[in-house]
Amino acid sequence: MKFNCYIENDKNSWDIFNKKSKLDFFVDYEWNTLVCKEMNCEFIPLVIENKYKKIQICLYKKGSDYEGTILGYSGIISDKGNINIIDVICAVKESLNTNIKNITINPTKNDINLSFSNYLNSHTYLLRLGNDFEKIWNECSGKARTSVRFAKKNDVKVEKVNIENIDIFYDLYKKEQSRKNENCFSKAFFINLIENVNNIYILGAFKNNEIISASVFMYDDTTLYYWMNLNSKIGRNLQASYLIIYEIIKYFSTTSIIFFDMGYSHNDNISRPKRYWGAKKIETYKLNA
Repeated sequence: MKFNCYIENDKNSWDIFNKKSKLDFFVDYEWNTLVCKEMNCEFIPLVIENKYKKIQICLYKKGSDYEGTILGYSGIISDKGNINIIDVICAVKESLNTNIKNITINPTKNDINLSFSNYLNSHTYLLRLGNDFEKIWNECSGKARTSVRFAKKNDVKVEKVNIENIDIFYDLYKKEQSRKNENCFSKAFFINLIENVNNIYILGAFKNNEIISASVFMYDDTTLYYWMNLNSKIGRNLQASYLIIYEIIKYFSTTSIIFFDMGYSHNDNISRPKRYWGAKKIETYKLNA
């Protein structure tokens, strides 16, 4: 089936279509622009359409390579529901004369047709929210409940991170990245997230006005995504991250959000707390076209 392709440079047109089709956080224009600036690549907001269907896909150009994922999942949406990924691959190949590396399918978006065989299996941990916080709380492990109560007993408080306390958040972030020997995004990146990107939620855990833990979340119409977790030594000792997760689940259980995607875990120490909350390990799919 023949498709026309073009790059949509009008941010408003891109985001309006995103909201009309079925909001997907990873298609957000401002988010992609900011991340690409930090990661030294070019954001390509590509539209693929014919008289039957219109598709938006986010591509990222690094040198001569085009990738389908930069952080999290690939941003792909359609105005007519089901997307045949083979159609997308063929249209990009014809338009840009290139293959796409690393298309990572979002498991909570069930409108992607996985009719292909050249994919790699990965995983994430998914917790169903379903407007029933008490059910989640009663069914999670004793370890999670005990850790939350321990943090509360030690007067740990959870608050939103905003422009007023971004400096202490960023200091914690830099220390954690240094401890892990990983590169840092700039402070300006986080300021822009707070000021300019919709559907970003940053929570900090505080003890005596000192930030001891923090987490960054994103969300769209169906799913809350767990992107980043930071802890000082005091935060780890006081189980502050458990209190942050408790508060975020409690809040989003009152919304229409269905899933909490807690992300990939490369070892058992990282996956164990997710399982304590009741999250289940599910397969995800990565495609190199």
